[in-house]
Amino acid sequence: MANMLSVSRQSYSNYETGEAEPSFETLIKISKILRTSIDDLLGNERYPSDRDLVKEQFISEIETRKY
Repeated sequence: MANMLSVSRQSYSNYETGEAEPSFETLIKISKILRTSIDDLLGNERYPSDRDLVKEQFISEIETRKY
């Protein structure tokens, strides 16, 4: 991942451990590599992802089933 982002392994390790924060440009690269939104990367739950909406719908359908 560090190679794909053009950063050192140490820098990437620091991102993972929270010792450093990636630049906005690096966040964009990470989101593209992982095919997710920057909101998902940052844990922003104000705007749920499509995946989260599908999961919520699925859970709701299961809960409303009568057995």
